[in-house]
Amino acid sequence: MTTPPDEAAADPSTRLDEARGHAEGGRLDEAARLFREVLETGGTTERAQAALGLAVVLESGG
Repeated sequence: MTTPPDEAAADPSTRLDEARGHAEGGRLDEAARLFREVLETGGTTERAQAALGLAVVLESGG
């Protein structure tokens, strides 16, 4: 059984992966948006990773 696309997109760990990909590709605004979404919806572990990712993205963006 696979996860439906809508649920996969809403999964905080999936969003973290997407955010990291955007950050690595230089799309900092999109990365920041996704990290913020995870901060609002994720569990403790995901929120901690998103906070760190967001800090790095914001620092990189100046």
